[in-house]
Amino acid sequence: MREAGGAILAWIIQGAKMFIEAGCHIDLPDAVKAATQRYKDQEDWLQGFIDDCCIVDTEADNRKRWISVGKLYTAYKDYADSTGAYRRCMGDFNRAMENAGFRKIGVHGSKKRWLAITTQEDDNFVTKEEQTEMHSG
Repeated sequence: MREAGGAILAWIIQGAKMFIEAGCHIDLPDAVKAATQRYKDQEDWLQGFIDDCCIVDTEADNRKRWISVGKLYTAYKDYADSTGAYRRCMGDFNRAMENAGFRKIGVHGSKKRWLAITTQEDDNFVTKEEQTEMHSG
């Protein structure tokens, strides 16, 4: 092993030079990229809930579905409990919904609703009056 010391050091220096020349960037192998994506997909707890339990409006639906904030969170809690998944608090759930692009509005006083989503059990649609109220307020 002692005789290999110089060769190992030269190999380390050569690798460091290549790394610096590449802008301190290493391209990940396709296998690593695929494994990382599989992990992210498995760990996307919100998308799992949405895929299994919800209906999401498409562009053609023009964001007419809705569900109350509390009712959607209750459905999420039930889903998490039934799947044995870690249950996030309502604040984390709401932040994840907003980060996923969903919009929360207040309608008729203080009732809050998520737009463009509902559970498979509650396929609610916004009325024409509510659409007018949402666009004017």
